[in-house]
Amino acid sequence: ASGKLVVVDCVPEVRAAMLHALTTFLGIPDLTPQIAQIEESIASVVLIMALDGNVMVRKELVIFFSHFIVRYQNRFLVAAFEHLQREEKGTKEKTIHGDDRLSLRTARSPTDNSEGEDGVSSQTIFSAMWKHLLVLVTDPHPEVADMASTVLDYVLEQLLKSPLGPHAEVYIDTLSPKRAPTPLASKSSYVEIAHPARPPTPDSPSRNES
Repeated sequence: ASGKLVVVDCVPEVRAAMLHALTTFLGIPDLTPQIAQIEESIASVVLIMALDGNVMVRKELVIFFSHFIVRYQNRFLVAAFEHLQREEKGTKEKTIHGDDRLSLRTARSPTDNSEGEDGVSSQTIFSAMWKHLLVLVTDPHPEVADMASTVLDYVLEQLLKSPLGPHAEVYIDTLSPKRAPTPLASKSSYVEIAHPARPPTPDSPSRNES
């Protein structure tokens, strides 16, 4: 409960410091099922901060995401792969029905649970965090977007190197038919399909402001 209160604290420095502390907490080497459950619960609380109006907070959140993703890498590879599957399916359905709009699946907020969405990672913290990372890649602040892009590139690179790689590359080819030969050149096109760039978010007010 106290963690949720800090998430909505009106001072951005407090929110950023909280994220920094939680990122340090993720360094516990003995990853027992109990610790994993606690960490997943913490991650679910801080997800909303992807929409925080303060740049410093969003930067700290990307750092938290990067540590969490490395810690649970295999689960994120599955989440990324299944997200590619759903996007590719949505693209095919859009083509079949002649609809030039984004599919409802890609237009939903990352906090929504898509109807009919199935898969190992569906409705898990790993799938939700992956969708929020895609939003942060299109962040209006260049430094936040670059940091998120680095994390996303890492996941896609590991996915392409994994046993799921050949299948994932087919989905990426379908989503980004004009991709260059380099494995990660399709990243920006894939993200544009998955989540359009969001409008700039204003900085949150500080307690010192009148």
